[in-house]
Amino acid sequence: MVMRRALKEGDLDLGLLLEQDVPEPDLAKRLLLKEPMSIGLPRQYPAGDLVTSERHVILYTEKGCNYRKVFQWIFEDKGIQTDNVIGIASVEVIKKYVRCDIGVSFLPTIVIKDELTRGELKHVPWESHDSVELKIAYHKDKWLTPAMTEFIRFVSAEAVQWQGT
Repeated sequence: MVMRRALKEGDLDLGLLLEQDVPEPDLAKRLLLKEPMSIGLPRQYPAGDLVTSERHVILYTEKGCNYRKVFQWIFEDKGIQTDNVIGIASVEVIKKYVRCDIGVSFLPTIVIKDELTRGELKHVPWESHDSVELKIAYHKDKWLTPAMTEFIRFVSAEAVQWQGT
């Protein structure tokens, strides 16, 4: 929310957004990649999928985070009560809480890749026709300097290599 406002008001030249497709007429956005997402579960979680668990809290990312809304929708869709929640701004803290068997969370798969490889977490890959995407954004009326244009070109070219890492 803060970044979007800064982009719209011209206080920020460029921003990277991780979101579902959100139409915003004031912003120009370029898709970099579709980001695979996962429900991160403690290794000791009682099921292989997201279930009602009074023992585990729901670890949400900070308010305003677009994929937090997706996680909330997943709970609604599964009919799971969400009374026991903690909002945390730091992804690293969220990962530690999940590793310590405190709760479950919804994160980009790349963020928990190392923990999955080491067997510290398990996960449920999230699949949807309405994917989470990484985009570079700027105000639609912003004059792009040669440096900004080169940065967009560079990040776009690099993003092709990120898919699958």
